[in-house]
Amino acid sequence: MISPTISCPITNGPFIGYRPMAMAGSRSHRATTNGRTNASRESTIVGLSTSSHERSIGPRNINACTNCPPRTMMTVINPIYEGRHSQMRRRDVRSEMVQGAINLLATNGVQGTSFALLIDATDAPRGSIYHHFPGGKSELIRDAVASIGATVVSIIDSLNVKKPEDVVKAFVEGWRALFVGGNYDRGCAVAATGLGAGEDASLRDAAREVFEAWSVSLTNAFVRTGVKKSDAADYASLCIAVVEGALIMGKTTRTDKIFDVALRQLTTLVKRAGTTR
Repeated sequence: MISPTISCPITNGPFIGYRPMAMAGSRSHRATTNGRTNASRESTIVGLSTSSHERSIGPRNINACTNCPPRTMMTVINPIYEGRHSQMRRRDVRSEMVQGAINLLATNGVQGTSFALLIDATDAPRGSIYHHFPGGKSELIRDAVASIGATVVSIIDSLNVKKPEDVVKAFVEGWRALFVGGNYDRGCAVAATGLGAGEDASLRDAAREVFEAWSVSLTNAFVRTGVKKSDAADYASLCIAVVEGALIMGKTTRTDKIFDVALRQLTTLVKRAGTTR
């Protein structure tokens, strides 16, 4: 754990970092004695919470603080995909179910995201499903898509980038890390929802809204590096399309080699970008 006595070079105030925790209700949590978790178990379940320090300096500055752990796609989204949950005093069953649904969508798609699998993955009470999601499976999936969508937007908005290729590298390598970390079987929960929506227009709309939000955030990130806005919007859309395609090809071939191609070609493209600087 990072000592709270360390000062932040941006605010000169105390730094409060991320702390390991045992998820309430998990096996490691039930194995605690006098409030102290077995160290070997605690190391496998790491919660990620937004610190008061981060809120004080803002998400865009968090990567500039040398005492702060870097926020990347892997460090922020992976705990969600793995079913690890934000630090909390009381168990938040609803949040656990949303995060469990994100993981199931990314690996199994809409049809493979069943309440039975969700209960098994989260150890949630069976009677809690319709209590927390009166709209049933559709409501759960919409909330899951919105949650992962907002998380990615936050990560993109916080990127400390200087060059267009920095944006490309952060986005491509972030998704590659998640894909490899999921044993080459984890795709994008948002794309899976859009593709598996069937006749449920609300699911397709939820996925579309997230893609649009990611595009806006990536566009702004490219603009911050000096790219003309018209070009930035094109690069943003292309980055999303290429990464989504890479995830599909990667799951099929069981390799991440396609991400090398994606990174190389996208980097070459954006380096040619006209800038306003």
